[in-house]
Amino acid sequence: MAISGTRAGRPRAPRWPVRGGALLHPYADRDVVTGQGTLALEILDEWPEVETLVVAIGGGGLIAGVAEAAKLARPGIRVVGVEARGCPTLWTCRQLGRIVALENVRTRVPILAARSTEPLNFALIERHVDEIVLVDEDVVQRTAEQAWQEAGLAIEYGAATALAAVSQQCFARRADERIAVVLCGSGIDGVSRG
Repeated sequence: MAISGTRAGRPRAPRWPVRGGALLHPYADRDVVTGQGTLALEILDEWPEVETLVVAIGGGGLIAGVAEAAKLARPGIRVVGVEARGCPTLWTCRQLGRIVALENVRTRVPILAARSTEPLNFALIERHVDEIVLVDEDVVQRTAEQAWQEAGLAIEYGAATALAAVSQQCFARRADERIAVVLCGSGIDGVSRG
């Protein structure tokens, strides 16, 4: 499906009709969100003892699906969402108790730079996400660099955002808490491989 571009993070209609095609929103389509939830089920299957899931937030589709599936499978699991401080979309929506569109977004984490979210995602996040925290972009960059240098993981800044929240202790946790961090997306985002 060809999309002509975006406006305020929302896909526009195709420029020309496509026979038999359908426009699927990249993060606010029920089937897409449900599909993203299978990630939580895989984590729970592989590591049944996990207590907390940490997920980066852009438009909210990934965390909405992961949180819903995780809470349905194990109601007591904790889900923590993480946004870059320069684009606190869902954090702001949650603080205000409604969907808003951010006027200014200044972040080095473009994959997470959705100015707003959609009703489907917001409702699922409100219902299933326990906490949303913010991390500074400098910390995200350092975390991506460390992941490469110390573990050989080429993660992009979106994935590094979730990992940074754990490494910087952006949320309260026990020293022995079993935490799974969703590291989706690979790339180098300016990380030097030299």
